[in-house]
Amino acid sequence: MILSTRNPAPQKHAKRRKRVTAVTSPMAPLGVGVVVAYFFFSFQKDLSMSHHLSSSSTQSPTTHVSTLKSVDRQYSQKTKCKYHGNCPSNTVCENEVCIPFMPTNHITSNHSQQHERCVQTCLAELVKDEYFYHGTEPKIVRTFPSNSPLSGCVVQFERQRVSQPPKNIGTFHSWIDTRLRNVVRVDMEQDMAMESNKNPDFPLVWNAYCSPSCKSDTDCSSGNRCIGRPEQRIAAPVPIHSEPKSCHTSATSYNNHPKDMIIVTGSDSAYYSALQNFAASLKYWAPTRKLVIYNLGMTNLQLKNIKKWTNLHALHWESGIPTTLPPHVNYLKNYAWKSIIINETVHEYKSIFWLDAGATFTGNIDSIEEIIHRNGIFLVRGQDEDMKRLSHPKTYQALGYEKETFRKGLKSPHFAGGIQGHVYPSRFIDSLVIPNAKCALDPDCIAPTGSSLGNHRYDQTSLSILAYQTTVQATHYTEYLAAGRDQLNADLFQPSEKIMWTSRGNCNFYFQNVQLKV
Repeated sequence: MILSTRNPAPQKHAKRRKRVTAVTSPMAPLGVGVVVAYFFFSFQKDLSMSHHLSSSSTQSPTTHVSTLKSVDRQYSQKTKCKYHGNCPSNTVCENEVCIPFMPTNHITSNHSQQHERCVQTCLAELVKDEYFYHGTEPKIVRTFPSNSPLSGCVVQFERQRVSQPPKNIGTFHSWIDTRLRNVVRVDMEQDMAMESNKNPDFPLVWNAYCSPSCKSDTDCSSGNRCIGRPEQRIAAPVPIHSEPKSCHTSATSYNNHPKDMIIVTGSDSAYYSALQNFAASLKYWAPTRKLVIYNLGMTNLQLKNIKKWTNLHALHWESGIPTTLPPHVNYLKNYAWKSIIINETVHEYKSIFWLDAGATFTGNIDSIEEIIHRNGIFLVRGQDEDMKRLSHPKTYQALGYEKETFRKGLKSPHFAGGIQGHVYPSRFIDSLVIPNAKCALDPDCIAPTGSSLGNHRYDQTSLSILAYQTTVQATHYTEYLAAGRDQLNADLFQPSEKIMWTSRGNCNFYFQNVQLKV
């Protein structure tokens, strides 16, 4: 079965299919696919899904759907990768293959000096990460040498919520300057994840894979090289500083790939002026980046002008929101279209960053790409203190939860729907991106009867529920986002530490100073 949100070629009397089967061959006619996808999402709400993008670049992007008993088990068969973020849980990208970092048998710790040094370096960074990201501290369960051929160590731990900062934690800004060095990946222990789905009170265990520091190849075991992040990948005002070099079989993990992250946004006619400034700010700070724009109701003249912009890569939905989508998607204020677009583009372009057209770039965006490629996801939050105040209970129910018991006793700010980065494949596709698009296609999930902006946040609510799931617990990177002009450099030609600004269409500086057209 195929899911596509593009306008298909006309096709009469498309029949509703009674059964869903996996599609791994080249794409079937899109007209049937879209209609089938809509009925699938409407009537098969509890079906697990896995998606795969056709290799054809000449056709509209499609989504193949099949039932799965275990997402990770199926996903682990896809061993090819470009980035750590492409890999399933408890694996990392090494030499363009996803390799498990946990040892095949959980033997007792290796107490060699090299292992102990790796563990201590790992813990020094992990303690800060856990506190500043999650408000927790790690309770160590045990440690392991990492699985061959990886060099490094694994620290297994439980998360304990804390009310006071751990000793010698340092400041938030000092942590920003020293993070993303040795801690490569933090994933939930898979056996624990499956058990937690049955019993919410089951104690969760996490695995942190850390790479060992080195100064030269002689510090590494046979077959490994001492590699550091290329300098051009870290030239950003909010630093991902050049990390200590570490031992690897190749430079795969350190992004020796072209900057391939596609910038995606959408606009109607009312936001066209903001879109012009958005595109100009992108061109100023990232002149080689490709921009994909979705038409949510712009005029023919506006579309004609957009086609002249030098950084435009593609203009989608040129005729407007596809008529094949459910009617509620046409109402822009329920934001169903956004989750649908994000799902579509990540399958087509593989590495994408969505930013609302009313926002403005205010610095070099390489750091965003680095995080997306490293972790598979980039989200921010902070617009409220607790999502429970503005979230409809029926959205929780549609996603399998109850509002009263969801993260009970914990303040959970909404994640922002208008700032998202993803790669395909990643462990977040099946757990977050696809379910959010599925919710967007169902009016009872995205916009339940009785919901309004006075009691609900639509796509942000569904995104946040999925991001806070016990088996997901997505990290946020709100430190890159400015909520006001006073948080930015007085001279907008100079980079700001906060490299995105929620200007809400109230900035035209870059449009006035940057030439968009050929």
